[in-house]
Amino acid sequence: MALVTKAPPHRTEETFNDKDRAEIHQIITKLRHDYLQRHTEALAAYHQAEREANKRLHEVERLERHLQRIEVFCKDNDIPFEDAINEGNEE
Repeated sequence: MALVTKAPPHRTEETFNDKDRAEIHQIITKLRHDYLQRHTEALAAYHQAEREANKRLHEVERLERHLQRIEVFCKDNDIPFEDAINEGNEE
């Protein structure tokens, strides 16, 4: 089923008087200011979280490097490091 219209749709054009324009200007200005402030706060929180994540990643990489050095040391000196870990957990 198709709808067929014989006349073009009616379009209303809004016009604002000076009082309306002043009111709209005030609303838009406040709204834009609020959004800019919230944007700045959200961006700051995002950057803080990003810095925190980078710090955590750096710590993970640092610990992994230390673990690799321990593993290499144990292999080079024929030290069974897995047994030493298990012995400490048998308490």
